[in-house]
Amino acid sequence: MNKVLFLMMIIAISLSSCKKDWLCECISDSREVRAGFIDTKRKDAKDACDQIKNSFSGSAVTCTLK
Repeated sequence: MNKVLFLMMIIAISLSSCKKDWLCECISDSREVRAGFIDTKRKDAKDACDQIKNSFSGSAVTCTLK
């Protein structure tokens, strides 16, 4: 049982630090922006997507990370 839990923990850790390609799509009333992040960790891509969202001024913006 302990071996199985240890193996599952190792797999979870290795998958959480995976780098992959991400797409940030931000849409406001006046424009739409798409930005790609290649070979990036999810947290780094989310932080960059949030920066893009904050760059829009004065309008409601919806950003999604895919």
